[in-house]
Amino acid sequence: MDHLINSGSDVQGIITSYLGSDEDVSNLFNKLGCERRHVWRATLKRDYFNSPWAITSFIAAILLLVLTLTGALFAILSFAIHKS
Repeated sequence: MDHLINSGSDVQGIITSYLGSDEDVSNLFNKLGCERRHVWRATLKRDYFNSPWAITSFIAAILLLVLTLTGALFAILSFAIHKS
């Protein structure tokens, strides 16, 4: 809805409300999802990163993934350079 309603003229004649004006309705729709990112971050922190060991294991997993991708990249590059 946020992409469909940007101003009061987008609301005019389509949505009947008791908020007062069409600008108030458009402001309501434009501010609906503003706090969603904070809720996701709080949920991730509460459920998955609630201990120092969870954070440490996450960092270790990311480091392992980066090192694996780097090793694969160098293996592909050495094979390609050796062939030419």
